[in-house]
Amino acid sequence: KNWGFVGGGEEVKKDKYEVATFALGCFWGGELAYQRMPGVVGTHVGYTQGQKENPTYEEVCSGTTGHTEAIRVIYDPNDVSYSALVQLALDRLGGDVYKLNQVGNDRGTQYRHGIYYHNDEQGKVAKELSKGYGSG
Repeated sequence: KNWGFVGGGEEVKKDKYEVATFALGCFWGGELAYQRMPGVVGTHVGYTQGQKENPTYEEVCSGTTGHTEAIRVIYDPNDVSYSALVQLALDRLGGDVYKLNQVGNDRGTQYRHGIYYHNDEQGKVAKELSKGYGSG
């Protein structure tokens, strides 16, 4: 299918927009940063990497589901590059990029950070930019 979702469910063709996913600790601050970035046309927050479908907040916070808080970013690659999105993630993490299951004051497995790429090109960019940050 060539369709994705933006904002409140408005459908957009994926051949115009692309999707990126980042985990930066608590998703609210990271989501706001991406919403302010020119070229980003929509964001969604939720949970990824876990074993249970549609977990509750309480279940995720218990540490038993394996989920992490994440931000799905829908962007126009004509207006913002994937590398700029990755760089924003790395800048927001700062020194916390080296901490396990912690970003700022947020601690727990649901706050681990990550760059979840959606294709080989995104993977290449993410790995290249994160080389200077530990094991990248």
